[in-house]
Amino acid sequence: MKFWQKIFISVLLLFLISFNVSVIVMMHLFTENTTIAEEESAVNGAYIAESALYGQFISFYRYDTLQYENKKRSFFGCSSTYQYKQIYLQYYEGNEILFTSFPDETLFINWADAKVVTNYLSGDAQVIYFSKMGTNYIAVRTGMDYPFDQNSLVYIYSLKNYEGRRQNLIRGFIVIEAIFAFTTCILLYFVVRNIMKPLPRLSDAVTKIASGKYDEKLPVSGKDEIAVLSGKINDLSDKISESIQELKKSAEEKQHFIDDLGHEIRTPLTSISGYAEYLNMAVTTQEEKKQALEYIISESHRLEHLSGTLLELASIREGEIAKTNIDAGQIADYVTQLFQPRCLQAGIKLNVVCETDTIYSDRDLLMILISNLIENAIRASASDSFVHFTIRNMRKMGYKKTVITVEDNGIGMTREEIDKIEEPFYRVDKARSRESGGVGLGVSLCKQIVRVHDGTMKYESAPGKGTRVTVVIPEEDNIFELV
Repeated sequence: MKFWQKIFISVLLLFLISFNVSVIVMMHLFTENTTIAEEESAVNGAYIAESALYGQFISFYRYDTLQYENKKRSFFGCSSTYQYKQIYLQYYEGNEILFTSFPDETLFINWADAKVVTNYLSGDAQVIYFSKMGTNYIAVRTGMDYPFDQNSLVYIYSLKNYEGRRQNLIRGFIVIEAIFAFTTCILLYFVVRNIMKPLPRLSDAVTKIASGKYDEKLPVSGKDEIAVLSGKINDLSDKISESIQELKKSAEEKQHFIDDLGHEIRTPLTSISGYAEYLNMAVTTQEEKKQALEYIISESHRLEHLSGTLLELASIREGEIAKTNIDAGQIADYVTQLFQPRCLQAGIKLNVVCETDTIYSDRDLLMILISNLIENAIRASASDSFVHFTIRNMRKMGYKKTVITVEDNGIGMTREEIDKIEEPFYRVDKARSRESGGVGLGVSLCKQIVRVHDGTMKYESAPGKGTRVTVVIPEEDNIFELV
C-alpha cells in the first residue's frame, strides 16, 4: 500500500468514526429531548382530557343526575374526540377500571412501576411506558378534582407516529452520512493526492541521485516539511557532487603523484643500470670507471633522498606531533653553521636574524622546514645575491605568533608557478634541481609540516625579483588564534 493511500484511508476512517460518534450522540440527545417532549405533551393531554370529562361530570352532579349511563355517555363522548389521534382513555373509580376506549378492553396497567411527574397544571401524574400488540404506548394517570377525587383518568398515547418520525430521522441521517461520506471521500482523495504530489518527484530525484545524476534539483516552494526535505535533498546532492569532485581531484592528484614518482625513480634507475652495464661490458680506463661509479653513487643518493622524503611525508600525515618550546637562538646558530660555508662558496650573502626567544614546534620537523626553504632560496640565487633568514614574534602587534621568513633576490616565480609550487615533484627550474639533487618534494613537505603546526605559509614572488616565503605558526598558548 502506498503512503498516500495509507494517509487517505487513515484520515477517512478517523473522520467517519468521529462523524458517526457525533451523529450517535446527537441522535441520543435528540431522542432524549423528544421523549421528554412527548411525555410532557401526554401529561398536558391527560390534564385537558381530565378537565373535559370533569366538566361533564360536574354538570350532571349538580343536578344529581350523575348515574352510570350518564357517566358512560360522557366518557365515550370525550374519548371519541381522541381516537382518530390514536389516543385512548381509561376511567378509574378507585383502583377499578369502569370505562375504557382502548381496543383491548382487558388491558390492565400495573402502576406500581410508574414514575411520578409533577405538572404545573395537573399536579402530580403517573407516567408509564408499555407495549401492546407490537405498538408502544405512553400512559398518564391523573387524579380528578373534588368531588371526584377518589377517581382518576388514564390518558394512553400511541408512540407509533413518534417512532415513525424517529425512524425517518435515522434514515435521513444515514442518507446524509452516506452523501457526506462520499463527498468527503472524493474531496479527501484530491486533497491527499495534491499534498502528496511532490513525493513521487522526491523518489525520482533520490533514484537519479543514487544512479549518479547529482545535478538533479527539486523545486522548493513553501515552508512545509516536504519543501524542507526537498531543500535537504538538493543540499545532499550538492554535497555528494562536491565530495565526488574532491575524490576525483584527489584521485587525479594521487595518480599524478604516482606518475611523477615513477618518472623520478625511472631516471636515476636508468642511469644506474646504464653505467653498471657499461662497466660490465666495455673496456674502460680507470678514470672512466671512476666517473661511472660517481654517477652511480650520485643517482643512488638521489633515490635514498627521495625515499627518505617520502617516508617523512608519510609520517607527518599519520598522526600528531610532539611540540615543545625550542630555543630560537640555537636554530639561528644551526642555520648559520649549516649554510654559511655553502653560501660563501657560491658567492651568496646569508643574513640570519633572530628576534624572539622560543619557537613552539617539533625540532626535527622545524629544521626540515627551514632547511628546505633556505635550500630552495640558495638554488634560486646566483652569485652576488643574498638570502635573508629571519625569526621574529608578533607580540608587539597583539598576536602570539612566531614568524619565519626566507627571502632571496634570485630568479623568482610567476603567478602560475606559485600556484603549482606546492604540488609534489613540481620544479620551477627542473635542470637546476636535478643537478643539485632535488626531487621536487621539498615544498610539498614544507606544506605538510606547516599544516601539522596549525600554521600558514605564504609565497610572494616575481620573475627576476626573487621570492619571499613567510611562515606563521602559533605560540603554545595561542594555537587557535587566526592571523
